[in-house]
Amino acid sequence: MNVSVCVICYNSSSTIVETLDSIMNQTYPLNLIEIVLSDDGSTDNTKSIILDWIDRNELPFLRVSWNFSEINQGVSENCNLAIKLASSNWVKLIAGDDLLMRNCISDNVEYVKEKPNCKIVFSKVQRFNNDCENIGIRPHKLDQIKFSLNTDEQLLQMLNFNFIPAPSSFINRIFILNTMGGFNSIYKLIEDRPMWLKILSSGHKIHFLNKVTIKYRVGESISMSNESFYNVKFRLQQNVIYENEIYPRASNYHRLWLKYDRYIENIILKIIQVTTKNKNNKKSIYIYRLCSLFRPAYVSRIVKLYVHRITR
Repeated sequence: MNVSVCVICYNSSSTIVETLDSIMNQTYPLNLIEIVLSDDGSTDNTKSIILDWIDRNELPFLRVSWNFSEINQGVSENCNLAIKLASSNWVKLIAGDDLLMRNCISDNVEYVKEKPNCKIVFSKVQRFNNDCENIGIRPHKLDQIKFSLNTDEQLLQMLNFNFIPAPSSFINRIFILNTMGGFNSIYKLIEDRPMWLKILSSGHKIHFLNKVTIKYRVGESISMSNESFYNVKFRLQQNVIYENEIYPRASNYHRLWLKYDRYIENIILKIIQVTTKNKNNKKSIYIYRLCSLFRPAYVSRIVKLYVHRITR
C-alpha cells in the first residue's frame, strides 16, 4: 500500500533535515512512500535545504513533490495544499521539526488494514526537546481511555478538552478532503481541534493505535514559546473556535459550564499578563496553577489524574 508523508514546514531550516532523514529511515519499503513537502512562505533558507536534500535522496522513494508558497497562508491551508498534492489513499502529516519513529508507517498501515472502517487513527507521541532529551509520552492513560468511547462520548470529551495528539495523525486522504472538506483555512493557527470536532459530529469514530509512532519536538511553536507564557494571537483564535465550533455543539448546561471555565482562564491569563508581562517563568506557572483551582475543567482533570494514580 502506498503512503504519502506530508511534511508541513515554515522556517524549519534547523530541523527539516532530521525530519526528512526520519522518513528515509522507515522500515516500510521506501518505494511505497511518497514525500510531499509544503512550505508556508519561509523567510529562512528552508527551501534551499529541502531542495538539496531531495537532490541527494530522491531516488529510493515512490515520488517526491513540493510546494513553496510565496506568502504565509497559515497551518490549516498548508495542510490542505500538501494533502491535495498527495497521490496515495493514506497520508501521514508531520511538521518540519518532528520525527517519525522507524516503524511509524508500518504500524499505521498494519492498523488500518485490520480496521477497514477506520478513516483516521492517532497514536502515542514521545515528546523531546532541542537537546534530544525525552520528556514524556502523550497521550496519558486517561486520554487513551477516551479513544475507547463511542463517537458521541468522544465528541463530549472533545468539547471539554482536546485529548488527541495531532502530530500522530494518519488520515484517509479522500475522507479528509472530500467528505470533511479539508481543514478550515479560516483558522490559520489551529488546524486540528475544529477538524476533530467536525469528524466526530459527522458520526465517525476516531481510532487509536497503542504504540509510539512520533517524536514531537517541544520548543518554539505557534502555541508554545520559551519566552512567552502564551501566544496572544493563538489564544484569540482559540476563543473564536469556542464561539464557532464548541459552544454550538454543547447542551445548554454544558455550554454554561464551558463558558464559565473559559471565562476564568481568560482572567487568569490577564493576571499573568499584568504581573509577569506574559513571561514564561516559574511565577507565571505558579499563578496559572493556583488560580486554575477555580476552573471546573482544570479541577476535574486533576482529580481524575489523582484518582487514576492511586488506583492503578
